[in-house]
Amino acid sequence: MATSFIKAQSPIQCQLCKTDVTLKWKCTKCELFMCENCKITKHSSEKHRVISVKDICKDISGRIKSLNLPEIVASVFNSYDTDLHGIGKVLCNEDDIVFFMGNCDFGKHKFIKGKLLKASLKVLLNYDIRCMDFSVNNKDEILFAPPPGKEIVAASASGTAKSIVHASPMVILAIHTTKHGELIIGMRDQGQKYPITEKSSRQVAIFDAEYKRKSVFEFDSTGKKLFNYAGRIATDSNYNVYVVDWMDNELRGQIIGMNKSGYKNFSYTGHPLFNTDDVPLVPMDIAVTSNDVIIISDRNNHTLHALNPQGELCGIQLTQNIGIILPYSLSVDSSGFLVIGCTSYNGEDDKAKMFVVKLLV
Repeated sequence: MATSFIKAQSPIQCQLCKTDVTLKWKCTKCELFMCENCKITKHSSEKHRVISVKDICKDISGRIKSLNLPEIVASVFNSYDTDLHGIGKVLCNEDDIVFFMGNCDFGKHKFIKGKLLKASLKVLLNYDIRCMDFSVNNKDEILFAPPPGKEIVAASASGTAKSIVHASPMVILAIHTTKHGELIIGMRDQGQKYPITEKSSRQVAIFDAEYKRKSVFEFDSTGKKLFNYAGRIATDSNYNVYVVDWMDNELRGQIIGMNKSGYKNFSYTGHPLFNTDDVPLVPMDIAVTSNDVIIISDRNNHTLHALNPQGELCGIQLTQNIGIILPYSLSVDSSGFLVIGCTSYNGEDDKAKMFVVKLLV
């Protein structure tokens, strides 16, 4: 990884007047941050609960301290500016190469191959790719599901593309390639996302290195559905599979851990003393270190969680304390550094940053 280079993140604007003024309040119903003037003039509804930003920070910091758990990040090693409003997915490759895409929530579908240099992020290629998730195989082909998400396409740097998996009538959500070349995908039926009904179908399927389907998982040992919406997938060195499972449109979620046979090992919805109803776990991505520590980005709470393979919380990090807000996408590089792609509060005005951090876990 390139030599250390740290820069502060840009100031957050009021989400109503969009000026660089001090944020003092948050509406817990609308998830809006605002300045003093906008609280009085633009958001005075008695039906909404507005609380002080200082109280939020103090409350979250206090909860984390009460857990008496080690931190996850040793130091911020580097930071990079991007022209994206949110980094929806980042994936590290060899030689400081990263593939990353814009956050689809903002309607931006940029897809970039870049190189992390000492003082900047160098763009090597821009791809004409639209997707919700992607992976890169051992041939450096990008695997993604273009809209409407019924098949996975493998795209090479030369511009050639071929279809490798057909999922119709299911819709492909998450895509992950293991270090052995196996492909794991999350899928759902074509009905409504939420709420989940008895007729809903939510699956995780495993394919071999030749993209032949090996197994499909949908239910646990009691016949209960394993997943609500498999948004991201990761694996460890023992072939265990970890799924970011979103439960509703607010992206409240859980982490499902299961073995390669589909047996559910655990579900993690956050620590009960930290992730309560007013501070729910909002997991956006998951990455696994070389020693099988599972790192989760809890975006809305500016927090990283570290789990062991049994689903037990073994570390937690308030990223605000190290200058990182809204951690979204995660990837561990070949040197063991964690790359964090962030999102921003103001979809049209703010620019997202990418950070490289040294881990303690």
